[in-house]
Amino acid sequence: MGDCTLMEIRKHVINTKNVIRGGDRLGIYFMETGDFSRGSKVVYDRAYSSISEIQPNMLDWKKILEGVNWFHWTGITPNINYFKKNGLKVPEDIAVIGFSNWKVSALTSPSLSSVEQNGVKMGKKVIELFIKTQKENKEEKKEFKTIKIPTKICLRESSMRTKT
Repeated sequence: MGDCTLMEIRKHVINTKNVIRGGDRLGIYFMETGDFSRGSKVVYDRAYSSISEIQPNMLDWKKILEGVNWFHWTGITPNINYFKKNGLKVPEDIAVIGFSNWKVSALTSPSLSSVEQNGVKMGKKVIELFIKTQKENKEEKKEFKTIKIPTKICLRESSMRTKT
């Protein structure tokens, strides 16, 4: 899965020379959609994953950020704090954008630009497709589909550079 991800990233002419591999497995998460009587729930399982086993001394931030204008990392808030502590100004020196557009994105300092993804629509579509495949004849050849669910970019302070 990691190799496929890197190949896809490289197709978009994105440099992957600083990718660090580690951990025994990929982290996963499950989203359980709530209803009117109870809220939604997300369960993360990152045990023994790359992100859970990374150590601060494994990253040479000066080298990684050399010549970089944009940076994405899951769990970006600790990295914004790192940038601040090491004299990098967000967004003046480096623009930052995250994913999911959770409510906390607007509360960080600086507020975090993010990609809003409709997790409820994504989950419903996955379930629809799963149910459909279970009803189909097992002998038939399965057809792969690409389904696009609209997203939107929420621009906030972390990527809004002022023109000088």
